[in-house]
Amino acid sequence: MAFDHIVAGCRAMLEAVPEDRLDWRPHEKSWTLGELATHIAMIPNWTVPTLTMSEFDIDPEDGGPPPNPELGSLSPSAAELVAALDQSAAAARASIESTSDETFATRNRGRSGNWRLTSR
Repeated sequence: MAFDHIVAGCRAMLEAVPEDRLDWRPHEKSWTLGELATHIAMIPNWTVPTLTMSEFDIDPEDGGPPPNPELGSLSPSAAELVAALDQSAAAARASIESTSDETFATRNRGRSGNWRLTSR
């Protein structure tokens, strides 16, 4: 499954992140290496709302996006990032496996589909 291949690549990348360089940023306007690595670890979290909701407000008045797995600190270690990826990938896999072919067909319509990303 392509999902497993992608998660394996992300896992290898996170395992290679040098923990003593998590605060490095290539440019003052760029995210730090730690922020980028955290983003990679959390990307699978978008799978569940994408497959279970018809509309998703990225900036709701009562809170923010879906909760992320606990990382344990604001400066996670490579091991914590890998654990977070494993946790978010497991939730994504469960959602993928429990989603019907009919749901995939309706979620895969692109611009003409019925899934909307909204904001205030």
